[in-house]
Amino acid sequence: MISVGVVALLTKTVSFITLGGILFIIGLILIAPSLIQPIARIFGRLFELLFARAGTGQLAEGNLSRQPSRAAVTASTTMIGLAILVMASGLVTSVSIGFLAL
Repeated sequence: MISVGVVALLTKTVSFITLGGILFIIGLILIAPSLIQPIARIFGRLFELLFARAGTGQLAEGNLSRQPSRAAVTASTTMIGLAILVMASGLVTSVSIGFLAL
């Protein structure tokens, strides 16, 4: 679904771009639970390197690993919120350019 969304986003047709954006967001939401463990490991090690406190990375990784569905829901909700903000700013920009061009 993500790859079809990316291909649709790369076309120059507005209807395919819209469909591609929707497919891409839905694909990311569906794959988010399976990506929590690898992302938790990567950022856990990164936090261990950045912060001198012992166990900070392990604590963060443990919190994400205990309930990956909760982290996936939070990430998906954030993605949907950002998509709504991008859509709203595009709409406002399009309407304002449309009115100013007259």
